[in-house]
Amino acid sequence: MQKKINHLNTKFQQVTSKQVEAMINYFPLAEIITARKDTILVSEIPLLYSKNELIGHIANSNPQLEHFKLNSKLKVIFCGPQAYISPQLFQSEELPTFNFARLHIEGDVSLKPVESTLEDIKRLYQHLDTSTSDLFQAQRGKINELSQYITGFSIKISSIDFRFKLSQDKSKHHQLIALKELEEASKMAIHNYLEQSLKPNLLVD
Repeated sequence: MQKKINHLNTKFQQVTSKQVEAMINYFPLAEIITARKDTILVSEIPLLYSKNELIGHIANSNPQLEHFKLNSKLKVIFCGPQAYISPQLFQSEELPTFNFARLHIEGDVSLKPVESTLEDIKRLYQHLDTSTSDLFQAQRGKINELSQYITGFSIKISSIDFRFKLSQDKSKHHQLIALKELEEASKMAIHNYLEQSLKPNLLVD
């Protein structure tokens, strides 16, 4: 597996395989990007990480499935937290900046048979929904019916570009302040977005 070089400070690229796996586990909804001729397609699909592969399934009605069949190359982006970091947070003189975590992966996709897809769905269920280990079994009949409308796939990872900016070029004290701000600002952004943009548009019973 190749680690790609990007324009960021090298201190923002010093990550471990455990950090990569944690990023995927905690933020599994990925943006899958494909291109063929003059068409670029993007789908949001939750993925599992297993042995240098990403595993998921796609609706047969999704036009990106044709890209999967005709061109195996694709790019996947996992989006972690992000926040503006104000210089007013620090006693020292600093410039305003943005901290964030993004994982860019390139790979080759291959389609999977129905039997493997059902097993992958079970694993995804167990990973995402920890309320009960029997949930997949309880939904098994409905999942079997829906299996005719989806196609499973796996992505063999060829390169990883982890862009993790958390003031690593600053002191430990500085990094802890930035980390706290990243956590609190991310929560506030979600709260404000739900309150201002989504809740006012909810349908009334």
